[in-house]
Amino acid sequence: MPETENTNSDTSQDTSKETSETFADFEAYLAKQAEPVKKLYETHTQGLKSALETERTSRKEAERQLRELAKKAESGSEAQKQLTEMAERMATTERMNQFYATAHAAGVKNLRLAYLAASEAKLISEQGEVDFAKMKESYPELFAAAQSGQQAQSQETQTSTANAGGTQRLTREAIEKMTPDEINRNWEAVSAALAEQT
Repeated sequence: MPETENTNSDTSQDTSKETSETFADFEAYLAKQAEPVKKLYETHTQGLKSALETERTSRKEAERQLRELAKKAESGSEAQKQLTEMAERMATTERMNQFYATAHAAGVKNLRLAYLAASEAKLISEQGEVDFAKMKESYPELFAAAQSGQQAQSQETQTSTANAGGTQRLTREAIEKMTPDEINRNWEAVSAALAEQT
């Protein structure tokens, strides 16, 4: 009987060691798990992955069909214009979704800002492939570790600086703190600030 108790206490000690360990991301955590846990996770997520792939395929097919209809529409007509615009919006949405998925895996911390910066710097190909090496070189702060509360508070007080013309320009730190709506409302200033920094 004592051997059984020792085995149980050893197991609980092993579990506490596992829970106290910190991991850089979920993939690192999963890599440390036993094979049955990995298989269970894979089984659980397989349906989600399949649904996501089906959705992507459907969107690509819908985009292709819109482009085909635009070609058949009267040249220069309003219908052709609208069909082409719809196809472009679908393609842009798909590129953005692909970017978000790959950027997260690449360690990008602010996905929306990174997408805007990569788009502005033309680092996303038509196929949705991203040059993360160049992006990291141009915008290393998008890959930086989280800041301490004191650093973030200090940066909030310095959201913009005056340039020689006396007008306000956005700093990279200020842009990173903006919500997507704020970025959209201030797109010209954001775009100008990002262009200056490249």
